[in-house]
Amino acid sequence: MLDNNNDNEDKKVEVVNETSNLEQKNTEASSAEDDAILKAVEEVENSVAEKAEDSEESVVKEEKDYTILSLEELVKELQDTLSNNAVNKIKNEVESIKTAFNAKFGALLADKKKAFLDEGGNSIDFQFSSPVKGEYNSLLSEYKKQRDAHYNALEKQMNANLAKREEVIEGLKNLIENADSKTMYNEFRALQDTWRSIGPVSKNRYNDTWKTYHHHVERFYDLLHLSNDFRDLDFKNNLEEKLKIVAKAEELANSNDVNTAFKELQELHKIWKEDIGPVAKEVREEVWQKFSAATKKIHDKRHEYFRDMKSKYQEIINQKLLVIERLDAYDTSVIKPIKIGKTVLTI
Repeated sequence: MLDNNNDNEDKKVEVVNETSNLEQKNTEASSAEDDAILKAVEEVENSVAEKAEDSEESVVKEEKDYTILSLEELVKELQDTLSNNAVNKIKNEVESIKTAFNAKFGALLADKKKAFLDEGGNSIDFQFSSPVKGEYNSLLSEYKKQRDAHYNALEKQMNANLAKREEVIEGLKNLIENADSKTMYNEFRALQDTWRSIGPVSKNRYNDTWKTYHHHVERFYDLLHLSNDFRDLDFKNNLEEKLKIVAKAEELANSNDVNTAFKELQELHKIWKEDIGPVAKEVREEVWQKFSAATKKIHDKRHEYFRDMKSKYQEIINQKLLVIERLDAYDTSVIKPIKIGKTVLTI
């Protein structure tokens, strides 16, 4: 009888252990999913920060095949590119022209040196100058000068913008600590408008600065007894706008154009952060989780797309390597010449 009781107790312990293990696995799975969502959101937000640093960058242009141009044509192309575009929009074009020019001029230089050596000259005495190279170097030097001036001015402006944002944050802190119920709402609105009017800051400071600002905005709503009418109306409007963004993000998650979807998602995150205030505390986390989940879907779809593209490229490379192997293995000794009129062919 005692043994029977012991068996029952052992079974109970097993059931408890199995239940505990199952709960632990569920918790671990949930934690892993939360970590994956957080990672996806961070990646998108970092990309938003990079875009915020210089909103004029990354202009899509029709690609040109610079390799077919002569040295003179490449110099003309570089000159036109510098003259007709903002300096911060032409990095890719300039790099492509540089690559083509250096390859062509390098080949020309090698030919000139070979001819010099073939005529009995010493390698150490070889010199070659070209007017087209001088013109190219001047244009490239001018581009670098304009580019450096642009980014120095941009850095100066971003530092000024950072100082303005920090002033707004200090203004929020003072408003919370010394609020006058009669004027604080209008003062808060003025601070919000000022924040939204400030230009970009460095990508290294963008997210941290926004988080600090948003923290004090939430403090203003949650810690002070703002007029319920104002607060509730604000919360209601903000919730409606954020739900629209969630719906748009969920729609983008079903799009097959993953690159466009990702760009639009970045813009949605920017609007969420910069243009829309907080919602009621009880729904704050729920709404954010919905947006985060949609973000992860788009993020994962984009990564899967690039994995597939990489796999397809590798497949094409493998097929070409097989063709090369077949060509290398071909027995050329079986090729016989045939004569057709005065023409000799080998087959």
